Amino acid sequence: MAVTIAVSNQKGGVGKTTTTLNLAVGLVKMGYRVLAVDLDPQYNLTLGLQVDTDLPAERTVAALFQ
Repeated sequence: MAVTIAVSNQKGGVGKTTTTLNLAVGLVKMGYRVLAVDLDPQYNLTLGLQVDTDLPAERTVAALFQ
């Protein structure tokens, strides 16, 4: 069964990305399969997970919302 967890807040700088990153890593270490979706144009979660960011700008999730 799939479970969805969302971390959100209107205010910036409250630890949403850090919470998401640590939650995702913790769940993976417990043996769960995790999909972390980074919708922030600054892609800090992507950088924190050390994902390759050499994609063209038009191939990002942020570009879908423009």
